[in-house]
Amino acid sequence: MMHGRPARPVAFQGDLRNLPAALEPLKELPNWVCWRYEWVVNEKGVGNWTKPLFRTDNPQRNAKNNTPSTWGTYQQAVAAFVAGQCDGIGFNLLGTDIAAFDYDKCRDPATGAIAPEAMAYVDRATSYAEVTVSGTGLRVIGYGNGSYVHRKQKLPGTEISIESYSNAERYITIAGNPLPQTWPHIADIASEIDAVVAELDGLKNGHDKKFNFKSQPRQEEAKPPPEAKAQAAAEDAGDAFLDANLIELIDKGPPPQMGVGAPGKDHSLSAAFHHAVCWLGDYGWPAERIEARIAGKPIVPERFAKRLRGEIARCLHRRKAKESYKDYTGSDEFTDKPDAQQQSQQQPFELFWHGTKYDRALRSWLIEELIPETGQGLASGQWGMAKTFTVLDLAAEIMIGGIFAGRTVARKGGVIFVAAEGANEMPIRLEGLVEQKLRPVYRRLGLSEQSVASLDALPFAWIEDCPNLQNDGDFNRLMVTIKQAAERIREQFKLPLALIIIDTLNAVANFKDGNDAAEGQKVMNRIGEMSRQTGAFALAVDHFGKVADTGTRGTSAKEAAADVVLALLGDRDIAGNIKNTRMAVRKLRGGSTGAETHFDLKVVSAGFGQTTCVVEWKEDRAPPQGEGGARDRWPRSLRIFKAAVGTTIASHGKPVRPYGSNDPLKDDDLTVRAVPLDTVRFEFAAAYPAEGSDAKAKAHAKQMAFTRALKQARDKELVCSREIGGIDYLWLVVNDGN
Repeated sequence: MMHGRPARPVAFQGDLRNLPAALEPLKELPNWVCWRYEWVVNEKGVGNWTKPLFRTDNPQRNAKNNTPSTWGTYQQAVAAFVAGQCDGIGFNLLGTDIAAFDYDKCRDPATGAIAPEAMAYVDRATSYAEVTVSGTGLRVIGYGNGSYVHRKQKLPGTEISIESYSNAERYITIAGNPLPQTWPHIADIASEIDAVVAELDGLKNGHDKKFNFKSQPRQEEAKPPPEAKAQAAAEDAGDAFLDANLIELIDKGPPPQMGVGAPGKDHSLSAAFHHAVCWLGDYGWPAERIEARIAGKPIVPERFAKRLRGEIARCLHRRKAKESYKDYTGSDEFTDKPDAQQQSQQQPFELFWHGTKYDRALRSWLIEELIPETGQGLASGQWGMAKTFTVLDLAAEIMIGGIFAGRTVARKGGVIFVAAEGANEMPIRLEGLVEQKLRPVYRRLGLSEQSVASLDALPFAWIEDCPNLQNDGDFNRLMVTIKQAAERIREQFKLPLALIIIDTLNAVANFKDGNDAAEGQKVMNRIGEMSRQTGAFALAVDHFGKVADTGTRGTSAKEAAADVVLALLGDRDIAGNIKNTRMAVRKLRGGSTGAETHFDLKVVSAGFGQTTCVVEWKEDRAPPQGEGGARDRWPRSLRIFKAAVGTTIASHGKPVRPYGSNDPLKDDDLTVRAVPLDTVRFEFAAAYPAEGSDAKAKAHAKQMAFTRALKQARDKELVCSREIGGIDYLWLVVNDGN
């Protein structure tokens, strides 16, 4: 804090380059602007952070919310944001059918808790909702009816204010940070805007009262008996059984006291439309028959004319959902959440067509051909395999835009390190990395002293706490902290946040059962959310099992959810000495795997008599050679499987002809020595050291490991299998170099 000025606010934003699908209609309109935080002091000397508008084509010039010539496209706004020329993007409502609600002072940015009073209004709108950039509010975005609305009202008994906007000289910030489980589309909220404004204003002098449908009840005596409904449907008897009030409502529209046609009163027609459709539904009329009866009638709002069938279906769906809820619970309190069927009817999935050019990169990298720009990954290995030193080396190269493991850094940026383990080692490790690796490289390259001096303050921050990723409060606090750091990195270093490192995953995951796929998936989803909210790649350090062949310890859901898995490998003797250290690409979504890059872990001085280690990369080396100079095609990860196959073939194998007759008198077919697959499985299970809390978990781990090994051996053409006489047999491929 300086001269009484509070710290620059943190913007709670998602990936502005990839907004939620619900906001696609806004992206097509040229109503976009940029905004950035500015400190403004009024005539009374009171200062405040504001968010003035700026042009998308020239973010140094102000835009005006009533002057379309100062607005631009979504693509221009995002380009300015990515270039660091603004703090965020916004959308002007004037001249569009886009409307919005703002709910201020209703959310705790640290915990994500939302005031139930505000959430009740959000649920009523049934439209896309997101957290505002302040983190303390919510915004609902939907369609309006083109009428002017610009009101700010207090919610009685609370600190919450509700702002309602439609076709106003007003811009809304777009955060791209959807509320969890929000509706996946923007809906018509015109009637809800007017209803909320009237509700909060209170009823005035009678003429502003909403039309009370209860004054014209759906009388039970007016409903036809079931046999009459059937007769009406069968004979298409038209209005024969309809209540006279309903017929008048359809053919003449709502009564004059509803104010239809007056400015801001079209919501009454929408409400009357919904009432009439549900009333017809009470008579057992299907959507097709309702459409035929009311099409072109005064009861239908003009904006519904082109989508009449869909609006009728929506009314009937809500009616049925409410009735179903009441039948089940006996309560009228109903929250109209979208179900999968309704979502599919209201908002189709976006399609991308081959042959169409889309304005986006095919693939963006953080490290060329190794780590994508965004996503989540794991750096796994057994203890002592230099996992932390390796990811710190990765961080260093990203911060200076250098080369990591022989691969070019494609995106230079800042780094946040969650040091949940070994936090006390961070200062000395960073000291050794800077003094013994980065500074010598800078001087060797002949860079200026100013560049060398920049190593005294790198865009690197770390957290020494151990947040629990499965706890919503801890996760939200972590995201607030990361976003604050990202803001400082952008302000001080003019760089984006490029990498988030978590060391280690096991420390922050707080697993109750490490083999539980649901827990593993939840934690990986949280890591992925870090990437989506910040635009950085999120990498977690994790451990292998007792045997490196098993891969990452615990549930396979972790590796399955990762975009990248880097395996830190080495050979350790009984005394703990490590040699043949290397990094292997165990998984790369959409890329090649298996490549190994060797390195040495060099002990260096960190000053004051202290030592630490740095990674020194070597050129890639060919795979190990087998005996006699022939290349051994069997990878080390399959050594248990290979031993199981060899042992069982020697003890239980028999000659078979898998592709022809098994008649021993015929010798014109290939003969191999094979063993039943189940025999190999039994031997493998006996030799495989599985982890697990009980016998069932261990058996499952062994089975999964065998399945992976068999597939890998088949893919590498090391073994063959075939069903013979109802039994699956396995044999080694001839001349495999062993």
